[in-house]
Amino acid sequence: MLHIALCGISQQDQELLDLLQAYSPHPRELAPAMTHFHSAEQLLAGLKRGCFDLIFIQLSLPDMDGIELAHLIHQQGHRIPVVFLADGPERAMEAYRVGALQYLVRPLEQPLLYHALGIAARLGAGREGPGLRVNTPAGLRLVQPGEVRYVECVGHVLEIHTTGQELIRSRNIRVPFARALAPLLQDHRFLQPHKSFVVNMEEITGLAPEGLSLRAEKLVIPVPRSRFAEVKAAYTAYLEAKPVAAGSPRQPQRYRVCSK
Repeated sequence: MLHIALCGISQQDQELLDLLQAYSPHPRELAPAMTHFHSAEQLLAGLKRGCFDLIFIQLSLPDMDGIELAHLIHQQGHRIPVVFLADGPERAMEAYRVGALQYLVRPLEQPLLYHALGIAARLGAGREGPGLRVNTPAGLRLVQPGEVRYVECVGHVLEIHTTGQELIRSRNIRVPFARALAPLLQDHRFLQPHKSFVVNMEEITGLAPEGLSLRAEKLVIPVPRSRFAEVKAAYTAYLEAKPVAAGSPRQPQRYRVCSK
């Protein structure tokens, strides 16, 4: 799924919004997630806390010229393709000089728009690093695995508890929990002991029949009886694989693993 930032795009551009909502190059792919920014200042602030595959910029913005904004985005080191939206072709050459992926003139041509989306999708897949993309009410967030203590699925919302004591809540997810958290579950530090929880094993202080105990948490994460042996084996293997500094004796295990 593409994550798109829209800067200065208003309701008069309903045609663009409808075309973006309808874009789905593969039958099972979700429509792009769109985050609106009303000004250049808002967009620049949003780029510091979120990650996007593509930025649409209205040529005329209330606080900055759109082409000047694109130049500033690239100066700040953001390698994100930019598409301009304009009423005429007069500034197309300026746009391409600052590295525009596309310069679209109203009324929009669907093939040109979808071609730009396809390029952005390929570029995004090539540069995407490890991390969990979270679509929150405040915009898109990229959460690194090392920041995550555990994640709980409450209804259709991800509640991500971080090492910095922040609680990040997603918008409603439209895919299965395990699929939404695939970037974490592909990391050897993470374990899914229950259908509604994914845990960073660095945070576990004990495993008993009643569940997993976490550092600085009163919560005990339940482990179904049918999965206890599997969870215990995975956690024990993780502990045994933890590296020990060269020349140091292996320290006594400070984690409690009980048999059922």
